[in-house]
Amino acid sequence: MPEAAKMLDKHSTLAEVGEKTLVSHITNFLGQPASLVDGYGHDAAFLDIDLGNDELLALNTDRSGLNLAYQLGLADAECVGDLGVSHAISDIVAGGAEPIAVTLALLMPPDTTIEFVEQVVSGAKLAAARYGAFIAGGDSKQNPKFAVVVTAIGKVKRQLRLGRSGVAPGDVLATTGYFGSMLLGSMAFKRNLDVTEQESRIMRDALVRQRPPYELGIAISSAGVASSCMDISDGLASALYSMTSASGLGALIQESQLPIDPGLADFANKLGLSKTQLSFAGGDWQYLYSFPETKFDEAEAIASGLGEKLIRIGKAVDCNFVSIKTTSGHLRHLGKLEHDSFKDRRKGKGYFDLLSEPQSCFGPHLNPEEIMSLET
Repeated sequence: MPEAAKMLDKHSTLAEVGEKTLVSHITNFLGQPASLVDGYGHDAAFLDIDLGNDELLALNTDRSGLNLAYQLGLADAECVGDLGVSHAISDIVAGGAEPIAVTLALLMPPDTTIEFVEQVVSGAKLAAARYGAFIAGGDSKQNPKFAVVVTAIGKVKRQLRLGRSGVAPGDVLATTGYFGSMLLGSMAFKRNLDVTEQESRIMRDALVRQRPPYELGIAISSAGVASSCMDISDGLASALYSMTSASGLGALIQESQLPIDPGLADFANKLGLSKTQLSFAGGDWQYLYSFPETKFDEAEAIASGLGEKLIRIGKAVDCNFVSIKTTSGHLRHLGKLEHDSFKDRRKGKGYFDLLSEPQSCFGPHLNPEEIMSLET
């Protein structure tokens, strides 16, 4: 760390040192990224980025706060900065873009300590570097509660960009990673439930390392094999409805194919949570892809080469509804329950209360006409 950064007392609060001193401390702490022309301290950041005629800039802004891992004492504030950057970068990688830079806006109470800020910025810096990016600038302002707003910048070849509206009838719908690990972890650690050492390790990792499948995402987009993608941080149902409605289609999902970490299957069963309930939970920061059937084998080979898996969970269908074939063999409409910070309470119950009710994840059974539309 530069000498100027070392001189500041880590236990000092922002009320004691003021914004100017804090900004100087942070910029010293960050060093000088090679692609940041003229360094920090200007009204704008000047980035030395080469864009070809066939390339586009990709941008995403995401706000996060004191995540559950930090609140539960599972990690220090580096985790807060890491997750803030990881979540913002997740969306541009889903869009097929390679990250270049991020900006941080830190909103903090006056009694926030320099040590806490250092940890947040350190986590953000390490996360950005992990994705091939750097911190280009930002802002700091007083706020009653801590929050960090991250803007991620990347670039993507025009013909390789992945939106939500590229799905075609018959496309394979596939996901990365596992569902529900973060939800199970939050339940286990909040309630101090009895779990095995392996279960504890898996769930702790799911809470502390909420990172998108970066290498796989870049490899899939670079190969040009996918037709659409979005991250499923708000749950699978939310992603399915967003992607299919943007493409004017529907979907048929197989409940038996929904991927749950094998190491948590027994624990989920003890809690009475089905695969569908776990898939609704969100917080696992994985991706939902659509692939033309002819491209799926190539996509699977790419994933396998990186030690990852793509799980086929269903297909896109030329209809106007999203359905699921349950493990009992019934065809039902998939529930439209999703995490929405503006309207999470329904009928006096919160989102996670509703999630614990199995029927909230399902709509009515399909009628004969709807079943026929799936078959054709």
